[in-house]
Amino acid sequence: DRFFIDLRTEREHDAAHEAKLAALEAAGHPVVRIVMKSIDHIGQEFFRFEIATAVAGSILGINPFNQPDVEAAKIKTRELTAAFEKTGALPAEQPVVSADGVELYTDAQNAEELRKAGANGDLNSWIKAHLSRSGRGDYVALLAYIERDGDTIDAMQAMRLKLRDAKHLATCAEFGPRFLHSTGQAYKGGPDSGVFLQVTTDDSQD
Repeated sequence: DRFFIDLRTEREHDAAHEAKLAALEAAGHPVVRIVMKSIDHIGQEFFRFEIATAVAGSILGINPFNQPDVEAAKIKTRELTAAFEKTGALPAEQPVVSADGVELYTDAQNAEELRKAGANGDLNSWIKAHLSRSGRGDYVALLAYIERDGDTIDAMQAMRLKLRDAKHLATCAEFGPRFLHSTGQAYKGGPDSGVFLQVTTDDSQD
């Protein structure tokens, strides 16, 4: 469920990097090596991956030339901001669990499903129940709407790697709203194989 691409120039040689690619191949993952004559040829790679995106989108059942699901989310967001401008507050929500300064939110139907999977009054049980939904061929995405700096990037990557090693699944860790312009349509309108955990925080100064 993962496809690795190595992009380099003819003069680039890194034994440690090559060893990592060889390890991926030995583990059974497909690895493609693209060697450019020089960095001046980077333009052709933009074209190559535009075509690759269209092909991959067709295989995954995603229209790469449209983003109806992303646009639908934008419409909902505009409705919320319009309501906020009128009332001065967003619709009230209650967390399903609150512990150690962390609150977990989900809708009523999903909360009931998670309780059936073992979620109770403990935060860890809710996270465990949610992640237990992931199986072979699925992926887990950590989507953070928090300040993107060195510390948060390291923290998100550390969590991602622990999930990857524990679940043996494809994982990704991204920061919003920037990911909405790249993989957002795949998350919202792609195959039903993603398990998502969205991380947010209150502004330190509003």
